[in-house]
Amino acid sequence: MNQIILLMYCADQKGIIAAVTNFIHHNQGNITYIDQYVDRPNAAFFMRVECDLNSRIF
Repeated sequence: MNQIILLMYCADQKGIIAAVTNFIHHNQGNITYIDQYVDRPNAAFFMRVECDLNSRIF
């Protein structure tokens, strides 16, 4: 099992969290921690995800 930490910074848009969590789920992952923040004045999205993956994708 691989433990990964994903740190994201990108333009804010709908579906970011859904896309990331669905990717983890489809690769047999388990999210152990997730936090996100949106800087509305700058339309910036920040997210930290810690997860365990059984897949050899990473």
